[in-house]
Amino acid sequence: MTSAGSTSHTKPATEALASPVQRFTILESWRAILAWWVVLSHAIAMLRLKPEHITEMRDSVTLTGFDLVAWLQILGYDILFLARSGKIPVYVFMMMSGFVIMHLLTLKKEPYGIYLMRRFLRLWPALMFVLVLYAAAYVVGRPLGYSTDFWGHFALEATMFHGLVPDEIFKKASSAISGPGWSISLEWQFYIVAPFILTAFVKGGWRGWLLFACLYAAYFFGMVGTRSASVFGETYTWEHPSALPHIFGFFALGMGTYFLFKKVREAKVQPSMPLIGLLAACYATIGFVGPEELTPPILIWLAVFVTLITSGTWLHNLLNWPVLRWLGDISYSTYITHMLAIPVAHRIAQKLGFADGSLQIFLVMMVFAIPMILILSVISFYFIEKPAIQFGRTQAKRLMTKPLMETS
Repeated sequence: MTSAGSTSHTKPATEALASPVQRFTILESWRAILAWWVVLSHAIAMLRLKPEHITEMRDSVTLTGFDLVAWLQILGYDILFLARSGKIPVYVFMMMSGFVIMHLLTLKKEPYGIYLMRRFLRLWPALMFVLVLYAAAYVVGRPLGYSTDFWGHFALEATMFHGLVPDEIFKKASSAISGPGWSISLEWQFYIVAPFILTAFVKGGWRGWLLFACLYAAYFFGMVGTRSASVFGETYTWEHPSALPHIFGFFALGMGTYFLFKKVREAKVQPSMPLIGLLAACYATIGFVGPEELTPPILIWLAVFVTLITSGTWLHNLLNWPVLRWLGDISYSTYITHMLAIPVAHRIAQKLGFADGSLQIFLVMMVFAIPMILILSVISFYFIEKPAIQFGRTQAKRLMTKPLMETS
């Protein structure tokens, strides 16, 4: 329908597809490092070595004066503690998601339905591929993941909303069948609300106040920074911080970093301070502030940000290694499939006669686990993940190029 005296014509709605969105290739290398950090953490966990055990061993070292051996022991335990702390790289992933999603939303300007369809296809098909493999292992009597009420967990995790469900409603819902599944739910929750958050940031007004009210409510109910919430006198708990209010701050930091990145790029600032000096200054100011799970991710994110705004530093050049970028391309598949391989590799090492908890069984386990993880990652990426992404891209282009009626 058009008004009298107006002209009617059709126009392809392709503005969002007209110019390619910049791809931050350096982030692919960071994704590879973070994904394999998670792999290492879960492999160490198979030794029944918990972070608190490492802390106890570190505290047992007696340090008197300049004792090089003792200093090296403490350093070794610190490195082992970081390697075992698998949530640290996951939190960096969240900041990275906040950064990238803000970039996509501000440049592509897709309709919400198309945006959500593409985000869904980015996560769900590969996740379902993994869940089907877990189901196959469960059916043949060789369960690899959490197996209590398996089919209930399977159905809940297939929705990608399992992270919202507290233990009191469905036991260990956030733990999921596979170890990393709790953070996949967080990603999906963030994808759903991210466009509204951006609108609140940009337009302000009542939207900004609504966002503020929601964040305040999350604090009021005790969800932010904890794994529990108190609602009308009832306390609800989560195995992992898998509901978005628990840990929204990391996503928000990534979102804010994107707008800072844009300002730095517009000002054409090229920091001349050596990277190591910048990191040391940051560590000196905030390195000893906050819980252990908070400070390391922020420091790592600072390093990521520096590599985004600079070129030519030793770290930037190192991250440009093609093999590392390829591992980054398949990093999501690595992240969600590796817990299929590690238990199998551990069983193989046990059958070969290596003692549980020993360094030998860990090394043998990794010899078998790494090839299996790479094979699963390649299958998942090239046959599930990549085709799904391409399908989403094709569908988006088809929907965006449908003629629209305009009234002038």
